[in-house]
Amino acid sequence: MTAIQRFGGGLQTNTHFHTLVLEGVFATAPDGTTRFDLAPPPTDREVARLLAAVGTRILRLLRRRGVLAADNAADLTTDPLADAPGTTARAT
Repeated sequence: MTAIQRFGGGLQTNTHFHTLVLEGVFATAPDGTTRFDLAPPPTDREVARLLAAVGTRILRLLRRRGVLAADNAADLTTDPLADAPGTTARAT
């Protein structure tokens, strides 16, 4: 479920989304009881695949709208900030 909020605390324009996402599914047992089964978290490979797909679509849209030149060879496989100290959060 997503709610779109179009303003901030001072009534300034600040469009953003509040989203509630279930991390699993509800299942009904034969006796009629309901339980919640947690879904496994995505793997690093699944997240990387999703990132690549979203990045490709965004670049395609930006090129189609003329924001980026068609010959712009942006590479989504590398992150220029990934190895810069203090710029990204890393799980330990």
